[in-house]
Amino acid sequence: MTEKQSTKSAPTGKDIVREHARNRRASLSKATLATAARDVAFQLCDFAPFLSARTILVYASVNNEISLNPALELRERIAGPLSARIAYPRTTGRRTMEAHESTSDQLIIGNYDLLEPDRKSPLIEPEVIDVVCVPGLAFDKAGYRVGYGKGFYDTYLPRLSPRATTVGVAYDDELLDVIMRDEYDVAVDYVVTPSGLYKCSISGSTDAIVSPDSLR
Repeated sequence: MTEKQSTKSAPTGKDIVREHARNRRASLSKATLATAARDVAFQLCDFAPFLSARTILVYASVNNEISLNPALELRERIAGPLSARIAYPRTTGRRTMEAHESTSDQLIIGNYDLLEPDRKSPLIEPEVIDVVCVPGLAFDKAGYRVGYGKGFYDTYLPRLSPRATTVGVAYDDELLDVIMRDEYDVAVDYVVTPSGLYKCSISGSTDAIVSPDSLR
């Protein structure tokens, strides 16, 4: 296992991090978005918990987030089309959400103009979810994140089984040294970027557990 250190340091304050990430993402080209999604797909599909999971909670990308559609398509080709149930979040109130089984083409416009599953789609209890891919505008080496400030994942993640694996998804320059955190913030176990998949540590170090060269 080769330790791979981030060269970035977080600006002061979550609002500054959010603004910086949003501005940068807004400038990304379609080619850059496609390449990032492809590389993240390679990383995730070389990660045993993702491939072996029976139930996976993903997100529908917005505002130039890294799309997980290529990862799901690649996983299906490797593991088979019926190898896992795929769920998407549906917001249900202030800081609350639930997971519903769905395909990406079944999603509808919901709260906050997000693509969400229909409320009539099968509800998946958090205790049975094996892997959660968590969106964020930035993550640090301990797994803490800057999201959009609504608190949905910070409320939902503690409801998961202790055996569940949580993976933050971000661009390479969004993996920072330290992010300011609040008492209700919940860290993820891993962070995946186009160039690596990192195990987070409360000590503030990250180990690259997947070599990008092995995925080509």
